[in-house]
Amino acid sequence: MKRELTCISCPLGCQISVEMEDGNIISVTGNTCPRGERYARQEVLDPRRTVTSTVETEDSIHRRLPVKTVPEIPKDYERDKEAMRHSACFNRRCDST
Repeated sequence: MKRELTCISCPLGCQISVEMEDGNIISVTGNTCPRGERYARQEVLDPRRTVTSTVETEDSIHRRLPVKTVPEIPKDYERDKEAMRHSACFNRRCDST
């Protein structure tokens, strides 16, 4: 099986081909830097994403704050934004103790 990817590791956007057999990578071609090969292997075997959102706060100055997942999470993870909002609690200002 062959997968075609556009690399997002650097601005070049190389067209990468990944040849697979029985769930194993046989070859990676088309990348012009080592980051491209790492990206292709990760994307084919265990794709991950950074999820971004905003959460409400009780702060009167900043009613919403941006948040993101760290580290990246599996691509097929159910992105329940409501659960993400409830998992973070922002109930005081950053400068309060």
